[in-house]
Amino acid sequence: MENYYKNKEVGLKEIIFKHQQKCLDILSKELRLAKRVIPLGPNKAELVLEEEDTRISFIQSSQAFAMLLRPFFDEDMKEIYGDFDELCDMFTFEFYNKYKEQIEKDIALEKKIFQEKYEEEKEESKVSIKQISELHLRYRIRRAKQIFKELNLLLKRNDFLKGNMYDDDDEDEED
Repeated sequence: MENYYKNKEVGLKEIIFKHQQKCLDILSKELRLAKRVIPLGPNKAELVLEEEDTRISFIQSSQAFAMLLRPFFDEDMKEIYGDFDELCDMFTFEFYNKYKEQIEKDIALEKKIFQEKYEEEKEESKVSIKQISELHLRYRIRRAKQIFKELNLLLKRNDFLKGNMYDDDDEDEED
């Protein structure tokens, strides 16, 4: 990647468009953890190859896209972005401590709606770390989608395609 930027003069607009395209490429796939299981035979273990977890990749690329555009945030974008960095960077136990009441309400509602799934479980009041981790991931994905949508609206509000808001020294525009 370093060679790419050495050989070619790249402005901020090109970097933003490439990053936006990367986010769209990830989002165009199913957001999931991809695993490939290779059976080795009847008396042998299976070989499990983990591939890119596109859920995490999308969250990270949306966060990086926002970091790139942060100097151009308007008041609306600052308000919408809010605590997105904190949500993305917190550990599962921090997420649980901060949103404990909401997590317990969400899990209770899920148990009520999908009762047959939880009939096997005897402990109704306990919340497992797996449930909290899944909720944390779903919340981050939901917020990442919202942030990505709003970042694109920010580009539109700032007439990114028409103007030279990023102060690139493009000689072609002066002609």
